[in-house]
Amino acid sequence: MIGIGPAAGFSIKDDTAKWEDFIGLRKDLEAIKTYIYHKVRVAFDPPQTGPLVEAINNQIKELEWRLTVQAENEEA
Repeated sequence: MIGIGPAAGFSIKDDTAKWEDFIGLRKDLEAIKTYIYHKVRVAFDPPQTGPLVEAINNQIKELEWRLTVQAENEEA
């Protein structure tokens, strides 16, 4: 877990869910959208070339690190 989202968890049940429901009004967590996009893409529509998969995975790791640091800084 990277420490973002409601403490009780979050699930999308219909088309009324909004990003604000997940991250609140924090503008410093906008990168979560890119992170989730890449995670879903790798899981359901992975690229066919190894270097592209590696590049996306590297970006996922970087986003995880940055988002974790941002979430921890808000809690402090």
